[in-house]
Amino acid sequence: MRNQADGLKIVCWAVLLVWVSASAFAQTTTGTIVGTATDPSGSVIPDLTVTVKEEGTNARRVVTTNQQGQYTVSLLPIGRYTVQGEKSGFTTEAVRGILLEVNQTVRIDLGMQVGAVTQKVEVIAAATLLKTDTSDVGIGNSSQ
Repeated sequence: MRNQADGLKIVCWAVLLVWVSASAFAQTTTGTIVGTATDPSGSVIPDLTVTVKEEGTNARRVVTTNQQGQYTVSLLPIGRYTVQGEKSGFTTEAVRGILLEVNQTVRIDLGMQVGAVTQKVEVIAAATLLKTDTSDVGIGNSSQ
């Protein structure tokens, strides 16, 4: 009887260890940037090239908007980012200084202007007051 009790304890400890390990790996230290690209009339722009660059390391991720003009770049390490949109027939749109915090989804919509690709429109990101994509509340250090 004692051997059965010892065996049950070992099984319980093993299950607990697996559960705790799985919980530790479930913690994320990344965030997501999403958005929609539109032209001056409000129509969506499919197949727009979106480049997301981490400002500290210059690491880049490049995606293309879908047929609804939407893009998603997930699993980004926390940090400050620049999002840039480019497509033939439109000026280049860049939004800088986007602060991405742990487990946060930030929406950066790109309002593209008709013009030559050689023209560039730059926007400096300001603090987001309202998150409409998720119910997450980000708490972070606002000092720079």
